[in-house]
Amino acid sequence: SWTSDQGGSGTGALSDVIASLADGEVVTYEVTLSVPSDFTGDLVNVVSVDSPDVTDPTPDCPDCTDTDTPNNVADIVTVKTD
Repeated sequence: SWTSDQGGSGTGALSDVIASLADGEVVTYEVTLSVPSDFTGDLVNVVSVDSPDVTDPTPDCPDCTDTDTPNNVADIVTVKTD
Protein backbone atom coordinates (compact mmCIF):
# COMPACT_ATOMS: atom_id res chain seq x y z
CA SER A 1 0.00 0.00 0.00
CA TRP A 2 1.09 3.60 -0.44
CA THR A 3 0.13 7.06 0.71
CA SER A 4 1.19 10.52 -0.42
CA ASP A 5 1.54 13.71 1.56
CA GLN A 6 -0.57 15.21 -1.25
CA GLY A 7 -3.56 13.07 -0.23
CA GLY A 8 -3.17 10.17 -2.68
CA SER A 9 -3.22 6.51 -1.66
CA GLY A 10 -3.58 3.09 -3.17
CA THR A 11 -2.51 -0.53 -3.33
CA GLY A 12 -0.40 -2.34 -5.91
CA ALA A 13 1.79 -0.38 -8.28
CA LEU A 14 2.27 3.26 -7.30
CA SER A 15 1.01 5.27 -10.24
CA ASP A 16 0.06 8.76 -9.12
CA VAL A 17 -0.68 11.72 -11.39
CA ILE A 18 0.43 15.14 -10.15
CA ALA A 19 -1.08 17.82 -12.36
CA SER A 20 1.57 20.43 -11.59
CA LEU A 21 4.71 20.50 -9.45
CA ALA A 22 6.47 23.83 -8.95
CA ASP A 23 10.26 24.12 -9.15
CA GLY A 24 11.67 22.94 -5.80
CA GLU A 25 8.37 21.47 -4.59
CA VAL A 26 8.57 18.00 -3.03
CA VAL A 27 6.05 15.16 -2.90
CA THR A 28 6.69 12.42 -0.33
CA TYR A 29 5.34 8.87 -0.55
CA GLU A 30 5.26 6.22 2.16
CA VAL A 31 5.20 2.64 0.86
CA THR A 32 4.36 -0.33 3.09
CA LEU A 33 5.05 -3.87 1.94
CA SER A 34 5.48 -7.36 3.33
CA VAL A 35 8.70 -9.24 2.70
CA PRO A 36 8.46 -13.05 2.85
CA SER A 37 10.58 -14.62 5.62
CA ASP A 38 12.45 -16.76 3.06
CA PHE A 39 13.39 -13.76 0.88
CA THR A 40 17.09 -13.48 0.04
CA GLY A 41 18.92 -10.74 -1.79
CA ASP A 42 18.46 -6.99 -1.91
CA LEU A 43 15.28 -4.94 -2.01
CA VAL A 44 15.53 -2.60 -4.99
CA ASN A 45 13.22 0.37 -5.56
CA VAL A 46 13.40 2.19 -8.90
CA VAL A 47 11.52 5.44 -9.53
CA SER A 48 10.73 7.06 -12.85
CA VAL A 49 8.94 10.28 -13.72
CA ASP A 50 7.23 11.14 -16.97
CA SER A 51 6.01 14.52 -18.18
CA PRO A 52 4.39 15.05 -21.58
CA ASP A 53 5.26 18.77 -21.64
CA VAL A 54 8.75 19.07 -20.11
CA THR A 55 12.00 17.29 -20.95
CA ASP A 56 13.71 15.84 -17.86
CA PRO A 57 16.95 17.83 -17.29
CA THR A 58 18.52 14.83 -15.49
CA PRO A 59 17.27 11.78 -17.41
CA ASP A 60 19.85 9.38 -15.91
CA CYS A 61 18.51 10.25 -12.40
CA PRO A 62 21.30 8.92 -10.15
CA ASP A 63 19.03 9.19 -7.07
CA CYS A 64 16.11 7.22 -8.59
CA THR A 65 17.28 3.77 -7.42
CA ASP A 66 17.42 2.70 -3.78
CA THR A 67 18.88 -0.68 -2.80
CA ASP A 68 18.44 -2.02 0.73
CA THR A 69 20.40 -5.04 1.94
CA PRO A 70 18.70 -6.66 4.92
CA ASN A 71 20.70 -7.30 8.09
CA ASN A 72 20.73 -10.87 9.33
CA VAL A 73 18.83 -10.64 12.61
CA ALA A 74 17.68 -13.52 14.78
CA ASP A 75 13.93 -13.62 15.33
CA ILE A 76 13.72 -15.15 18.81
CA VAL A 77 10.63 -15.42 20.97
CA THR A 78 10.86 -16.64 24.56
CA VAL A 79 7.81 -17.96 26.38
CA LYS A 80 7.88 -18.94 30.06
CA THR A 81 5.00 -20.86 31.59
CA ASP A 82 4.47 -22.01 35.15
